[in-house]
Amino acid sequence: EAYGVAVDQQGSAYVTGFTESADFPIQQALQPSDPDGAHHQDAFVSKLSPEGSALEYSTYLGGRYADIGADIAVDSSGNAVVLGHTSS
Repeated sequence: EAYGVAVDQQGSAYVTGFTESADFPIQQALQPSDPDGAHHQDAFVSKLSPEGSALEYSTYLGGRYADIGADIAVDSSGNAVVLGHTSS
């Protein structure tokens, strides 16, 4: 489920939320695997190209327990800032 979306100056979309998927798409990930290995609620952050045709990066974000990305912002340098909840 996606909860937050932000768009940078170039038109790239940044999305955060949570997934319970065993096959969540990972691309150039900071955290490339499910942190708890059990597919509980795992936060994610993904960046889509300005055209929406390519996944520039997509990563899990969190620890061993439930983690949720609730909102996202992006600064003028393209750094994503995520607000959320963690039980980890």
